[in-house]
Amino acid sequence: ITLAKGDTFILDAGCPLGDQTRVGLDYKELPNDVKRGVTLLLDDGRIEFWVEEVKGTEIICKVVQGGVLSNNKGINRKGGGLSAAALTEKDIEDIKTAAALNADYLAVSFPRSGADMRQARELLRAALPFLGDGDTADGDLQPVAVRLLAGLADGHDDAAPICVLAGDR
Repeated sequence: ITLAKGDTFILDAGCPLGDQTRVGLDYKELPNDVKRGVTLLLDDGRIEFWVEEVKGTEIICKVVQGGVLSNNKGINRKGGGLSAAALTEKDIEDIKTAAALNADYLAVSFPRSGADMRQARELLRAALPFLGDGDTADGDLQPVAVRLLAGLADGHDDAAPICVLAGDR
C-alpha cells in the first residue's frame, strides 16, 4: 500500500489481514509499548508515524513520512523503549546457521544492553564445538565473531572493531 503524509493509518494487533487503512502486527505487545505522541519508524525509518491514540489492540497513527509499505517490514519506536526481545526466533536460528557456516562476523541489529550481546555470544558458543577457551574442535583459533561478541558483551575491547548503524534514524 502507498501511504501519504497526513493520512490516518491504524496498526492493529488484532487484525488478521490489512488494507489501505490498517495492517496487522506480528508484535502483539506494541499497543502496550506506545502512547500518544510516540514516533514509530517502519521499514528501516523510511516511513514515519506519529501515534495519535491507542485503543485496545489499535494504534491510530498520523503518517509523517509516507511511502510504500509492504509485508514483513520492521517497526521500531524512535528513541527505543520497546519491550520486544532483541533476538527473535529467526535471529536465534540465524546465529546457529552462522556458526554452521563458520561465519567471520555476526551482527545483532538492535541490542539494548550488554545482556543482549551476551545472549548472542552464548547462543553462538553453544552452536560451536568448543574444546576450551579459544579453541574449536578442529584446533582452529576461536572465530572472529565470538571474539567480537565477547568484547562487546563485556562492554569494552580495544581490539574489537565496532560498527553502529542507524538505519531507522
